[in-house]
Amino acid sequence: MTKILSIVLVSLFSVTAFAAGGEGAKVGLSLFKYDYSTEGPNLGDNEVTNTFYDLKLGYLMSNKIYVGFIYSSKNTDSGAAEDKRLAYGATLGYHSDGWFGDFSYFLSAEREFGGTELEKGTGIGLDFGYNTMVGSNFFVGGQLSYRSITYTEANGASVDNKEKSEMYPMFNFGVMF
Repeated sequence: MTKILSIVLVSLFSVTAFAAGGEGAKVGLSLFKYDYSTEGPNLGDNEVTNTFYDLKLGYLMSNKIYVGFIYSSKNTDSGAAEDKRLAYGATLGYHSDGWFGDFSYFLSAEREFGGTELEKGTGIGLDFGYNTMVGSNFFVGGQLSYRSITYTEANGASVDNKEKSEMYPMFNFGVMF
């Protein structure tokens, strides 16, 4: 039994040549969670939950070019109100020795908060970071993410609304095969 366990552990934590720089499909999830609460007569009693996540599905070619799809979600819940954003698009990047830079173009984005629905959104995303292999196919890492999205419709009316910029760190984990 200990031999089998040893073999499983060694194979799980060994870095293969493929993982160090080969090619293949890549599935990654990036997360950022930020919660806070306030109390007092001036700040009020409030609890706010912020959750950001990106799901990327793509292919890393042997020339270190990454091509894929991104689904991005942002959710802020303050108990009394909720603010939700969903966006998806295409990603092009360069990945080398764990370091990566990805450019995403959001083909569609929607945001809903307090009875307002922003639609027909497009925008860009930039992700820079480092991932390390923790097994033959699994990786973990971190990144700095930048987003900028413009919506051209609000509750059915033609109006421009911009999320001019937002930047935050994210924790990454995923699999390559």
